[in-house]
Amino acid sequence: MRLGGYSFIPSSEPFLHQGQSADIFVKGSCIGHIGVLAPAVVEKLDLKKMKPDIVVFELNLDFLLTHTPDTIQYSPIPKFPPVERDIALVVDEKMPAARIQELMGSFPSELIAGISLFDFFRGGNIPAGKKSLAFNIIYRSKERTLRDEEIETLHASLVEYLIEKTGGELRK
Repeated sequence: MRLGGYSFIPSSEPFLHQGQSADIFVKGSCIGHIGVLAPAVVEKLDLKKMKPDIVVFELNLDFLLTHTPDTIQYSPIPKFPPVERDIALVVDEKMPAARIQELMGSFPSELIAGISLFDFFRGGNIPAGKKSLAFNIIYRSKERTLRDEEIETLHASLVEYLIEKTGGELRK
């Protein structure tokens, strides 16, 4: 799996700050939580003087240890250079970034070698109820150096696919 088999979904845990926390999933199972401690908890524990915000996490180590491979698989260092492109999408506020990464991971191309979220923005010129998510995509072939025209065509197809699947638009 291209994305490493893990994802982060907004958490509804009452001890975590809504919008600043996530449940951690590995292979479809929730194995923990991470996020800023909820303001009510900070108040109740009299931690208001703590700056910056208090971040907590919980992991099910039993799950992680039982799902750790017995052997390490070796991947040779790639012979051919990567090509990087960025996409900034304006999508509905409720659409998780993990869902967009899943869509990119399911895009029919063996040339997508990596996907990472690098920016989240709300406000400013972004309409109410929307957010901007920016992703970096790494393209790479195992057999050859990629040509600019080939990547431009592939990247444009990926952008079109994401706009169709998310109902979003490119950030201007």
